Amino acid sequence: MNFFKKNIFLAISFVFVLASCVTVYYSVADKNVSYLYNPTSTGLHPEFYVYHNSDSISFLFYNIYRPELLFIKKEKEDNYKQANIVIHYKLYESLQKSEIIDSASVKLNVRENGLTNNYISYLPVRVAAGKKYFLDISIFDLNNNQQNSSLIEIDKTTNHSFQNYLVFDNVKKKPIFKNYFHSNTSFFIKSKRIKTKNLYVSYYNKKFEVPLPPFDSDPYKKIDFKPDSTWFVPNIDTVIFKFRNKGFYRFQTDTLSDEGLTLFNYGDNYPRLQKAEKLLEPLQYLTSTREYKKLCAYNNPKMAVDSLWILATGNVDRARQLIRIYYSRVQLSNYYFSSLSEGWKTDRGMIYVVYGTPTMIYKNDSIERWIYGKKAKTMSMDFTFEKIDNPFNNNYYILDRSDVYDDSWFKAVNTWRSGHAFSISK
Repeated sequence: MNFFKKNIFLAISFVFVLASCVTVYYSVADKNVSYLYNPTSTGLHPEFYVYHNSDSISFLFYNIYRPELLFIKKEKEDNYKQANIVIHYKLYESLQKSEIIDSASVKLNVRENGLTNNYISYLPVRVAAGKKYFLDISIFDLNNNQQNSSLIEIDKTTNHSFQNYLVFDNVKKKPIFKNYFHSNTSFFIKSKRIKTKNLYVSYYNKKFEVPLPPFDSDPYKKIDFKPDSTWFVPNIDTVIFKFRNKGFYRFQTDTLSDEGLTLFNYGDNYPRLQKAEKLLEPLQYLTSTREYKKLCAYNNPKMAVDSLWILATGNVDRARQLIRIYYSRVQLSNYYFSSLSEGWKTDRGMIYVVYGTPTMIYKNDSIERWIYGKKAKTMSMDFTFEKIDNPFNNNYYILDRSDVYDDSWFKAVNTWRSGHAFSISK
């Protein structure tokens, strides 16, 4: 593709390998990575996607938002401004291991451009086939001393996992970085490592309930999905896809296999919440079943939402402030924790919405540990989420539930219902 040809030589020419042999550092699992889910920790919020171009090389696509960069003139006589960016990555076999398999840095000079807010390109990463890896990525804006760090899991165990597919927006002709789309999105799919161009598409129209509170027993049940429909698509190189129905869509070369690409339609405007009925649903975390049913019985969903928050705060201005805080957490949960369901409906989303951003997060290959407050303090809370292998999504975690959360949960809910945003002091 022209996009590939135009950028691959530029990307390779800028890559300087910093460590081709083993270098010893502290493992990522030993570090506090709370910044992963805290948008206020940095002024940079790039997006990434890994695509396996061959058995030895994978492409790290990146999308940098231009308005977050500082553009300056390098020389007084220059008639343009540019941002000076450095992208640095480290490749690990495991977050528990300190050995770096490979690392490199790329320096970018990004010119100011009034035509588009997004600077999209990619760089090649040496990733051998047959294993899983983790990529620790840092982006630096040298002009204003901003930094963003991200972690990406890489699955190169087979030729048919989801990172062997590259999804392009048909209108913009650029990669789609998220695994969800809207009903007006048209897209096409490319793959180099998958030899066949014929695919089966399966459609799933499933509804997921809001998770129970963290102290309630909610044992993990193995998900057994049967598609609502399946159809054959010959020669995907010539096909433009557009799906209007909500649900998720599975692309596979073999329907008997667990491997493939899954794309989700959670509804238009996702991850934002713009319709009143969408604002109503997350209130299930703060209401009893009976109370929530009464709210749903309102003819006007917006009036139902407003009634709860005005009752909690006592006046409209405070209600607006609390609404902004609560639903910003809901929206961020959608952004960070989207899985089989909307992000706010997951276990991690539930805790994030009610408790807020964790003080500390420790992450290994299969566990995330969230700590609120200081360790060993009476008010501190500790939540552990286990990653569950799921053929549809690699972002599926469940909470290790315990009745120890009973008191803190009701305290958090009562705080919200008393007109205050809940948080555990650091």
